[in-house]
Amino acid sequence: MTVDPWGQNNGKQNADPICGPYRGILVGMKGDEKFIQRTLKVVTSWISEGVCMYCKAGQDGENQYTFHGPHAPHRGTLVSNIDFFRFGCRNNAWLRLPGFHLSRVLLDWLHLVDLSLTPECSASVLCPFITAGCFVSFSKNQGSLKIIIFNLAN
Repeated sequence: MTVDPWGQNNGKQNADPICGPYRGILVGMKGDEKFIQRTLKVVTSWISEGVCMYCKAGQDGENQYTFHGPHAPHRGTLVSNIDFFRFGCRNNAWLRLPGFHLSRVLLDWLHLVDLSLTPECSASVLCPFITAGCFVSFSKNQGSLKIIIFNLAN
């Protein structure tokens, strides 16, 4: 901490406080779901009734997590920082850091999209093709294949 972000010496010693008595600032916490759950002792998971630590999405009901899009009902149920402290996790040291806020807890998109959503979407897209028998004999099912592709595109 003796240089600024551009490498210029700022004349400070390593032991100087940054803000009040604190020597560091938490900018953000990033990790996959398991890391965040274990570190923050989060009570939500994909197998619990509440599945999201950011909102009140659940396994079923009006806030079902499978409702997608910008107007999905659960998008209007964002959890406040205080509610996260009280109901979203168990007591842990990270909550005591000055400036800790739920908005600074970031999920790793590689794990979220690439390892979970992509395979599930791929499997969902293949279901109509397998049901129609398009992979059995491609040349015999040209009409079925065109109908399925048209329906998926619309």
